[in-house]
Amino acid sequence: MRKSKYCICVILGLLVVCMLSACTSTEEIDEYIEEDVEENIYAVIKSEYEKVDFSGNFELGENVFHEEYLKLLQCNVPFVVPETGEEIYLNQLGQLDSFMLDSYDLEALEYYYFDIDGDRISELGVTDGVNFICLFDYDVQNGQMVLWQDLCSTWYRVMGTGKVFWNNGGNDIVFYELDEQGNEKLSVYFYSEEFYNREKDTAEIRYMVALPQYSDENEQRNISQHAAYYDEGQQLCYFSVTKEEFEELTEEYFKAEQESKQNIKEVSHTYQEILGLLSENEYSFQMEKQVYSL
Repeated sequence: MRKSKYCICVILGLLVVCMLSACTSTEEIDEYIEEDVEENIYAVIKSEYEKVDFSGNFELGENVFHEEYLKLLQCNVPFVVPETGEEIYLNQLGQLDSFMLDSYDLEALEYYYFDIDGDRISELGVTDGVNFICLFDYDVQNGQMVLWQDLCSTWYRVMGTGKVFWNNGGNDIVFYELDEQGNEKLSVYFYSEEFYNREKDTAEIRYMVALPQYSDENEQRNISQHAAYYDEGQQLCYFSVTKEEFEELTEEYFKAEQESKQNIKEVSHTYQEILGLLSENEYSFQMEKQVYSL
């Protein structure tokens, strides 16, 4: 789930429109198409966005593998990096290629404990609150702790069970929905940016959205011939919409993002808190509290 630098593209003029069967690429951003999508195309985009459930929940799952997570926290067992098969202890997080430090003070980190992958069993998340979030899952079949997701960027945040977002400060956003193995099921890209309109000699803001992208090709809608440009790095077609349309399409996302920032606090813990929580009695008490509060 890495962001790529945009390669800005443009639809050529009316003389070559008849030759286009897909989006056309160019680096000339200043001649970017200014026309917003037609009403019927916008209706298609809107219907696709309405299918996406942006809401996130931080539900406490069953405390099945609390002993294994305790061993991980106490550095008695390593976790496995699936891509390489490498085994690393929690206090050696810096050995991951994407980390900047060699080691971390575990008591200085923050911990999540909730049903991260949607299997109704609680998993462990570890973060420094700024640069990285590591999400762990216990692999019953192989009897080992696995790094489920390595979110090494200031902009990544957990949105709830099986949901993550990337937000670089409000202008460039990606929403991800993941399956139980941590693979992408769905991603939604959209952004707004200021640009200089040469023709009008003024600064303006363009609003761009991509259709939701599904890993299951049978669910994927394709209206690329109506797109404003094609991003080669992301392999995505973007559509130009008005400010009002952009706000309508993204309203549910931004609402869910704000709610997630508050709700995640309910499953966030210090090192000492998470050690205590992983005792069955304390966890049962937390479960009762959550049920009572519903």
